[in-house]
Amino acid sequence: MPSRKARSVTRYLMDRRSRRSRAIMGKAAPPDWLAVTETLQLFHAQRGRARGAFARFVAYGVDADDPYDQMPRAGLGEESFIETVLDNVAGQPIGAEVPKRLRPARSLEQIERHAGGRDRAIAEAHATCANSLTEIACYF
Repeated sequence: MPSRKARSVTRYLMDRRSRRSRAIMGKAAPPDWLAVTETLQLFHAQRGRARGAFARFVAYGVDADDPYDQMPRAGLGEESFIETVLDNVAGQPIGAEVPKRLRPARSLEQIERHAGGRDRAIAEAHATCANSLTEIACYF
């Protein structure tokens, strides 16, 4: 059974699921903290197809069982241990042993903030291969 903390987080997220989903689908303005680009990239490289896959994922997940309950626990430890480990690593940089191709891509917003100019930001965004040229052109 999930801990009280996990249940409260799940309840919090479920209450806001509709609002977040609308923002990820481009039908509402996303809050600053919502990683729309990164979320969509988990579903497909092309934004339109990613939104379709995300919509199917949300529709399927509404009444689905919690996948955490179906996960094998061998070697992971008790739930309190897992929560402690996750709390300790939250916000830490990704280690050098994780290949760059497996790291989450920076959003166009993040690239723009750190690039030091529009042209450089466009070049960096293109170099990530995370966005189409159309998406880059529309953003900049």
